[in-house]
Formats: sequence, structure tokens, C-alpha cells
Amino acid sequence: MHLPNLAIQRERPITPTIDDLIHDLNGAVVFSKLELNAGYHQLELHPDSRYITTFTTHTGLWRYTRLNFGISSAAEVFQNTIQQMLEGIPNVRNISDDILVYGKTQEENDRSLKAVFERLRKKNLTLNEEKCEYSKPKLEFFGYVFSKSGISADPKKISAIQTYRPLLIPTDDKEEHIVAYASHALIGVEQRYSQTEREALAIIWACEHFHLYLYGSHFTVITDHKPLELNFNSPKSTPPARLERWRLRLQPYSFTVKYKAGKDNPADYMSRHPVQGEPPQRASRMAEEYVSFIVDHTLPKAMTLEMVQEETMKDPTLQEVIRLLDTGLWPNKSCESHSNDRVNYNDLRALFRLRNELTLNSGANILLRGTKLVLPTSLRQKAVDLAHTGHSGIVKTKQLIREKVWFPGIDGMAEKAIQHCIPCQAVTEEHQMEPLQMSELPKAPWLEVSIDFTSPYPSGDYFSDANFALHFPHWITLKRTPLFTTRTNVPKNG
Repeated sequence: MHLPNLAIQRERPITPTIDDLIHDLNGAVVFSKLELNAGYHQLELHPDSRYITTFTTHTGLWRYTRLNFGISSAAEVFQNTIQQMLEGIPNVRNISDDILVYGKTQEENDRSLKAVFERLRKKNLTLNEEKCEYSKPKLEFFGYVFSKSGISADPKKISAIQTYRPLLIPTDDKEEHIVAYASHALIGVEQRYSQTEREALAIIWACEHFHLYLYGSHFTVITDHKPLELNFNSPKSTPPARLERWRLRLQPYSFTVKYKAGKDNPADYMSRHPVQGEPPQRASRMAEEYVSFIVDHTLPKAMTLEMVQEETMKDPTLQEVIRLLDTGLWPNKSCESHSNDRVNYNDLRALFRLRNELTLNSGANILLRGTKLVLPTSLRQKAVDLAHTGHSGIVKTKQLIREKVWFPGIDGMAEKAIQHCIPCQAVTEEHQMEPLQMSELPKAPWLEVSIDFTSPYPSGDYFSDANFALHFPHWITLKRTPLFTTRTNVPKNG
């Protein structure tokens, strides 16, 4: 959806802020919170707009009929639509798919709640029953706790600060200071991400965590990981599959990623003092499910997942690449400083150039380049033979093998297989160029002239020796060539 988003005109809705909620909920003692089911998918797209969401799959082209999460203006359209739908009902506020109902008495809360239910039924909208809360004495929302006693900070949100040791951060000449701190502990799956993916996850989590401050305005994300500048700032970049999935989640935000060396970036302290015991988040599981889906659907039919995993474990070059992805400590560009004699340096150099496109499926220990499997050396010839089963030509064979897998030297191996295939060579037509019939160079200027098959006369007749001698007596001979050559201009004076 990146390219369509460049042309989509954004809306700028007035999203309620925490200050608005504090004003509205002042004096309320009973609270209810409703969450719409399936989020954006409850809104139907106009038929004239559906073609913009067209995407390709292994079963053909498909398009959304309902508002999807990849559209940059989806959050704004959804907020406006739900807000207009609830217009006129007292003691009701919505922020995206969350609807807050409150009252100074139980009866006041019930009246507003009943009106919301009737409006939702009329508009054919449904709720997520498991996440709805009714008639509560306090409400936890957006990091705050609302109750009859007023507003207070959510204890879960300030636990990191309560256990935080002071840190002196040097400031430069530029009115710079800390607005808020936040930390996130990596779960087991996230700990197995490559270095680039872990750094990218920090951006994803921070943007969504500070959504209230960032949404609706352009901001700059400062990172100490240089490759993220290209992955996020360039629309032509080809990031790993997991990072590609994450970029879709950041479509509602307008930001620029800027590199700043770690020695000037105090973020390392918070990364070394995270809050422990955080449960896995749905967003993290979605990224893993997406990578697992790619592995399952790009696996060649004649190969099993266990086979690819086992051979990858035996391949010293791919194992070294996996280790380098995990640590981020790649050797120099020539990879000459590497000490492992079993590593194929040519493959390592090729993978080094594509290191920002590589990702690792944590569950199966399989390497991916974008949405394609990186095959170990022992399975490469088998993959080429499978693609060439029907004795297709070079172009078709390359197209078939590149649909699902990739490895260094894939084109050369496919061409070599076809060149050594006897049935293919037997049916291949040979197109040989006719040899040029070159005339001998004349001994002096204007002694000979050559013309092509096109006649210089309107009648279509060619020069005869007699006519040529009659019209051009000072030229001795006329030689014709069956190939096209540049026609020599005839002097007007004959």
C-alpha cells in the first residue's frame, strides 16, 4: 500500500486528547468501555475506491471491500465516521475503536449506554464482547486511571520510573530535554531477531507507545542503527519480510528516520534497564505469523520444511550469516578478515550486500531474503532441476525458481543446467547469422559503388552494366551486395 498512500489525500480529524477526556470525565463515578469488533473492517469501501487496495496472491488478484489497515488515512476516516455516528448521545467519547461511556450516577451511565447500543444496532456495527467493560468504579485508559477521586497515573506505566536510577544526560547548546521515558523487554521470540530487526522493533514499539504525542504531525525518529535510515526513508528499499510487515503498521504516522551515533544517543541506558515480566503482545505474534506464512507458502512442493531446516543447519556459510544477523558484527566489505575456512566467501560477500533484506524465521531456523527462501548449497541443484522438470527455456526456468527461492549464483546455475540438458539442446533451434560478404576495398576513390536491393529507379529496374556505363562512363565496374549497405550519393554532374 506504500505507493497508493503517496496519492491518498489525508484527513485531519480533531482527535480527542487526554486533556479533553479529563474535562469530560470530571465528576463521573461510573464508567463503561466498549470496543468495536474487527476495527476498520466494519466500514465498507465505496466500489469506486476498492481498486486502490488491489493486491496479488498465489491465487490471483484480490481487493478489499472494507477499510483495511494499510491505508494511510484509515485511522482518520474511522475516527470521523464513528464520532459522527455517536453524535448527539451525551456522556460518550470515542478514540478510534474504543467508546467510553460515563455518568455521575448509575442511571445516567445506563441511559447513555442504552442509546449507544441502539445506535450501533441501527448502523449494523458489532462489539468485541470479551473486551467490553460495564459500570466500573474506575477506568484504565491511555495510561491513566479515572475514578470518582479524579485522575491518576496507571501504576503499570510508572513502574519503570519508580525503580529507575538517576542518569545524568549531557545537553548541547540547543532549550533539549526529556519529555517521557519508556522501556520494553524483548520476549523470547524477539530476542532471536537479527540486530536490524531488533532496532526496527524499537521504532515500531516507541511510535505506538507514544501514539498520543506523535499521531497527526511529522516527527523525527533518531536511531543508532544506520541501515534503518534506508529501510524506512526510501520507498524503493526491499526490507526483510518481518520489517516489511512492521512498516505497514507505521503507515498512519508521518516521520523521518535519522541516524545518530550511539555515543551521542542516551537510549542505551533504558535498553539495559527494561521492565521485566511483560507478556507477549499481539503485534509481535502477528509479525511471526506473517514470517511463518511466507515460509510455508514459498517452500517448493518436493521439499519439506524439515529438509530445508536440516540442510541449513549443516551449511557453514548460512550458519555464519545467521550468526552475523544476530550479532550485527559483519566483517568488512571484502569479507577477507573471516577466519572460518569452511565458509564460501563468494556466497558470504553476496549475502553481505543484501544483509538488510535478510530475516530469520525464529521457529524453523530458516533464512529468508524478502519473501523467498535462501536455500543451502546442498539443495540448490535440486531446486533448479525441479524448476526445469518440463524442459522450459532459460527465461521460464529462472522465473519458476525465483518465485519461491533464492541463492547466490541462481541465474548461472539455471543457465548451466539448460546448456547441459540434451533434450533441451536437441529441440532448440539454432539461429546462425549469415556471414557478411564483404567487397574488396577499391584501390582509389570513386572506382566502385555498392547499392542494396532497392532500385534507384521508380520502375523498380536495377542498373545494368550497359546502362551504368552509358550514364557513368568514368566508373569502371558495378558490384552488388545482398546485404544492406550505405548507398553512395551519385554526383549531379555525372
